[in-house]
Amino acid sequence: MTTDPFNGLLDPFAWWDIGRSYDKYNAFFDVIIFSAIFIALAQAILGRRFPGRPGRALSAALGIFMGVGLTLLEQQFGWNLRMAGGVAAVIVMIIFAMLMMPFLLQFNLNKRTAGTLVFLILYFMLKALSPASMQFIDRHFPFLHLIAAIAVIYGFWLIIRRVLPNDASAVFNTSDAGMVARLDQPREKSELHLLKKTNRKAVPEAKKNAKQIEHTLQALKNETQKPNPSFKQIAQATATIAHRADSAVEKIDKLRILDRRLRNFDWHELQQMRNYCRELGEADREKLKQQLLLERKKILEEHAIEQTISSCENLYSNLRSKLDGIGRAALAKNKAETIADINSALQLDSQLRGMLDKLQKAEKLLFKLTRIKLNDEKKI
Repeated sequence: MTTDPFNGLLDPFAWWDIGRSYDKYNAFFDVIIFSAIFIALAQAILGRRFPGRPGRALSAALGIFMGVGLTLLEQQFGWNLRMAGGVAAVIVMIIFAMLMMPFLLQFNLNKRTAGTLVFLILYFMLKALSPASMQFIDRHFPFLHLIAAIAVIYGFWLIIRRVLPNDASAVFNTSDAGMVARLDQPREKSELHLLKKTNRKAVPEAKKNAKQIEHTLQALKNETQKPNPSFKQIAQATATIAHRADSAVEKIDKLRILDRRLRNFDWHELQQMRNYCRELGEADREKLKQQLLLERKKILEEHAIEQTISSCENLYSNLRSKLDGIGRAALAKNKAETIADINSALQLDSQLRGMLDKLQKAEKLLFKLTRIKLNDEKKI
């Protein structure tokens, strides 16, 4: 015998018959579902091509346009999602989940939060669109109701965490220095998240890319040592790693944009704290000394990161030129020039990997300084 874990939990919503509401307003529900799917699909396709806020706006506009269009089409034929049956509803929801997950991650949500939201949306969609499927779940997978109940509780807990500060002492800390130090705390937490993502993904990927280029160049060098090297294969392989270098340059350029954005924010925060310090008492100014010092260190580190990124971009540019030279020499079957360009490219790649190591260390230091600053804010 199965039990309903929502019994009592959702009593305030017991009056709402979702199925009946869908039957009456199916166009409203369908346009939301279709728009969400198309927005996520557009974001998945256009996100890399048009990054940032303009890309999201374009994805939203296209998604809503296509969602409304599909809803009007189904209205014209007198059809809706509920009429598609359980299997079709499940297929739609699987597609919806696959598209919604990366879409939600675009908004700096962690995977647990995004996964919880997607699960809840799917659960209630299934409940509204396919009661027969819910009856099947009741008979064979009753634990899904328990998971849904836990997800609801977890969702409420996430909302409470968003509303209330992490440190309860911050509620009672009314010192002027504490208020000034925590003015931009949400933005700093977002900065910490971005830096963590950079340390875990962006720079390691660039380093991996440079290592792959080195392996390919070594293989090409070995090929040139043969009595009759295949210049055609050398040219083709060079074209491949040239595209790889172009991809790495794009990632490095994104790091530059991120670094500038963080530095502008830190400059703003430093100026803001300095302005407030002029109006604070001696004791409060003393409390903010460490915050000001950490902010200056962060700005200096961000400046160093930008210089390192510039060096990486220059090395990539020179490496790209050498790769083009290898391709031209190989097509001309000029063995001596091909070998010389490969050796030069290997030297540049070695310098590049060293510079990427330096960049990664600088990013880690910036992350550490940001975390220290956030921890110090709690003590003020």
